[in-house]
Amino acid sequence: MLVQNNNLQYKLCDDISIECFGERSLIFLASRLEVIEINVVTRQVLELLNSNKKLGEVVSIIVKDFKVHEKEVAEDIFRVIDDLCRQGVLKPVVQLKKRMRGEKVDKELIKYIADPGISFREENSDGGILFNVDTNNLYIINTVGVLIWKFLLPYPRTKLEVISHIMEKCENVPDDQIEEDISNFLKNLYIAGFIGEVCDET
Repeated sequence: MLVQNNNLQYKLCDDISIECFGERSLIFLASRLEVIEINVVTRQVLELLNSNKKLGEVVSIIVKDFKVHEKEVAEDIFRVIDDLCRQGVLKPVVQLKKRMRGEKVDKELIKYIADPGISFREENSDGGILFNVDTNNLYIINTVGVLIWKFLLPYPRTKLEVISHIMEKCENVPDDQIEEDISNFLKNLYIAGFIGEVCDET
């Protein structure tokens, strides 16, 4: 089950257009020349999210409008958001924090998220490319890096959540090396400005 913060907000990515056809709608992703078909509930979720509603508010409205059970709706909406963030339709609205040099923090509690302003292109089974248009930084990531990037797209995650996700997704990964590799990868992405810490999830 996906357990997420009800105060998170999302908006449509810049190159997205939605055309409605009665009970069905099409999402057009201009930059990739792709089309995704969605139903009326998903369309309403997108409209609500794009109107600055918080995740919890969206869940409450859908429960009221469609007279369905809240827990079931919340899980479905979390899955939809996860899928649409990974497909480049939605992006989180977050304020990223940069730590001051020497600032003490509990590193196990830090929640990271992919910077919504970063361009990402997956390169088939070879990995992917991250590009920061503000700094002109380019970062090439392998297939495990792609799994981590996609996991950080929709929701803030701790390092331990990232490690658990990779251990679940990848077979034959040595346990003794995975924590060090992921720590280094997250540190490099953070220093390069591709991911950030979430300032306030409340």
